[in-house]
Amino acid sequence: MTTPHIDPVCGMRVESDKISTLHEGTRYVFCSTHCQQKFAANPHAYLKPQTNVTGKGAKPGCCG
Repeated sequence: MTTPHIDPVCGMRVESDKISTLHEGTRYVFCSTHCQQKFAANPHAYLKPQTNVTGKGAKPGCCG
């Protein structure tokens, strides 16, 4: 069984690593290409420590 990933944009748990990006030597996994594109446009905005990200679901309206 694979370990679920947490989408750095929306906080959603992601079981598959089909949509991913390598950034500064670390692979980030996304729930959708929309979240991947948002991350690619400004990775550092999503790499800051976040409070309130539980991984239980996406933030409303973020995943398009």
